[in-house]
Amino acid sequence: NDELVDRLVAYRKKLHMTQQDIADQTGIKRANIARIEGKKFLASIESLIKYAKSVGYEVQLELLETKNKIE
Repeated sequence: NDELVDRLVAYRKKLHMTQQDIADQTGIKRANIARIEGKKFLASIESLIKYAKSVGYEVQLELLETKNKIE
């Protein structure tokens, strides 16, 4: 999650967008954008997808099997 957030912030800054710009495009409150970016708030997948779309990217999820299965 932290790496994804770092990348989204970098994309936002590259586009010279403010947190308010992201809030306006996503419907997520600016204070929550700040919490997500500050890693003080664990964002939902839905919020991360909205944020990514607002900076011209998409989130792609992949489910991988691990050797440590919970039974």
